[in-house]
Amino acid sequence: MKTYLLTLYAVFCTYTYTQNPVELYNNCATPTSQTSLDINNVRTTLLNGGDMWWDLSNAGYEVPKNSGLHSIFGGSLWIGAMDENNQLKVATQMFRQGGVDFWPGPLDTDSTISSETCFAYDQHYSLLRSEVLAHKYAFVGFYVRQICYSKLDKKLQ
Repeated sequence: MKTYLLTLYAVFCTYTYTQNPVELYNNCATPTSQTSLDINNVRTTLLNGGDMWWDLSNAGYEVPKNSGLHSIFGGSLWIGAMDENNQLKVATQMFRQGGVDFWPGPLDTDSTISSETCFAYDQHYSLLRSEVLAHKYAFVGFYVRQICYSKLDKKLQ
């Protein structure tokens, strides 16, 4: 029952929130980038505005691919958390009916974003598994070196 009430509260807050977009994003145009993910026996559409599996009007999650059968019409990210005042904060995407809560690109140090940054990051990037593994091993290696050096420093003191 508690989960059900929290979900209803999140939906209500999301609807209210998306009717009055946050001013720090007013400089940005709605994200437009989309790409196709074609892997195994699935073909689907990914958008850069927090939503996925549709092309803004048609279903885009096709299984098996090239069959014309779509098992999902669309979906989106819903991210929520409690702030320091124990208030629920939620960012969602509901078929872009009441605005957009997700924008491409990093925020500035004062939690704002410029239209130039949004425009520059309104794209999708491809990664290879080898690139992810190289980054992972470099990070782990850096972390291990930091631990070893800190222990060595303590012994030398």
